Amino acid sequence: MRALVHGFGHGTGSIKHMFVQDAVGQTGLQAEVINYPHNQTLNVAIQWGLLGILLLYAMWTSHVRLFGGRDLATWIGLAVVVQNITSSLLNSHLSDFHEGWIYVIGVAGGMALRARRPEKVLTGSAAARRE
Repeated sequence: MRALVHGFGHGTGSIKHMFVQDAVGQTGLQAEVINYPHNQTLNVAIQWGLLGILLLYAMWTSHVRLFGGRDLATWIGLAVVVQNITSSLLNSHLSDFHEGWIYVIGVAGGMALRARRPEKVLTGSAAARRE
């Protein structure tokens, strides 16, 4: 796909336009145009390029690290993040309304937990070792 060549992508909302361009001159299934790539990385790559992919993976990495504790709330938050990452191989959940909001609420809950009890959430901290 040509979007990966461009470091900054083709712009927000450009997916259908890029797929139409790719279908020109094709026949059969290759000529069929869709506007939903069913893969979060591909979705980001077309719109925002390599820079967008790096930011997406940096966001996922920081969210996985956010849920480093061992209590129930951090396990639930980690499950939300891991579910989003793995299901993004087959869908673009961050762009879907319900799934996107479930992710936002799950991560926000983890951030609120971390702000409330940082010494219990961060594994390996001096405060957690003293207990």
